[in-house]
Amino acid sequence: MQISRPHPVVGGAGPPYLPQAVRWTLSATAAAVAETPGPRHGALIRWSWILLGTLLLQNVLGMGLNLYVALPSPVTFTYLFVTTPLLTAHIVLGFLLVIMAALLLVRVRTVPIVGRTRSAALVLVFVVVALQEGFAFVFTGDNAFSYGMEVGFVLAVAFQASLLFRVARARPRLSSGVRSPDGPAVAR
Repeated sequence: MQISRPHPVVGGAGPPYLPQAVRWTLSATAAAVAETPGPRHGALIRWSWILLGTLLLQNVLGMGLNLYVALPSPVTFTYLFVTTPLLTAHIVLGFLLVIMAALLLVRVRTVPIVGRTRSAALVLVFVVVALQEGFAFVFTGDNAFSYGMEVGFVLAVAFQASLLFRVARARPRLSSGVRSPDGPAVAR
């Protein structure tokens, strides 16, 4: 019985009935296929840009609220959704951002890029932190919660930009050096 050495990239050697060189070639091919960007890259890049734009829109709405809306001291739940449409849009967009970040975390698992899951998970964590801090600010009026909301936003944008950079950098190029919109590089 011949014991094969595992391939340094994949860690497996292939079926024992194949010659050693064939097993190494199969392992190297499997590693290359696992790391090759596919058609999901373009969709993930679009999704990442949409989430980043929504985060920026949320920040602009928050600045508008901070400048033009004065919250009463005892804030009621009906006041949040009835009195000020800008505040209602800000709250609804905050919940939508949590859903979008969770969907990004699910979607990013389909693309083989190192560090992508960690970045998407941190985006979700910081969006939830910003939402929690926002609710605490509305009901207490303490400016420390407003600062916490902004820190959550900044960190969510930073990790979202990091994820977008990683996904865009892993996109394949055409033979002319131009990045293809989706899928592997195509020869012309």
